[in-house]
Amino acid sequence: KPLGQVKRKLFCSPGYLNKFGVTSIDSITDTAVLMMGNIHGPHVLKLNDGKQEKTFNLTPRLVADDFAIVKQGVIDGLGLGLFPEYMCAKEVQDGTLVPALSNWGSEPVTIYALYPRHRVKIPKVSAFLDFCLEVFERRLAQ
Repeated sequence: KPLGQVKRKLFCSPGYLNKFGVTSIDSITDTAVLMMGNIHGPHVLKLNDGKQEKTFNLTPRLVADDFAIVKQGVIDGLGLGLFPEYMCAKEVQDGTLVPALSNWGSEPVTIYALYPRHRVKIPKVSAFLDFCLEVFERRLAQ
């Protein structure tokens, strides 16, 4: 069941931005990047600004399969990270993260709730799906 579409943007710590000044899309190749994904690659970052698309083959500073680990590394000033906007809203608000190259991001991704088809008729499962829809509608609208 689709829960909504997520916009993904680049974020970094204010200290990282001040120290390394990520000011143009082409500076990505000279920037430390922290990524989600397979530790053994390939590590490709596709970004667009609505007019053009750029693809970067990177050697990330950190690769993990957990957003929390990657996000903490970005907060700690290790480099840039690509995150769903809703996932960084609190940190942007409190100043621990800032958008980097704010015109650039990745294609939106649809988030789904996955469940065995026959289980949706179970009241608990149905109630949980309704709750998930409500939460994601609120979070993605911010």
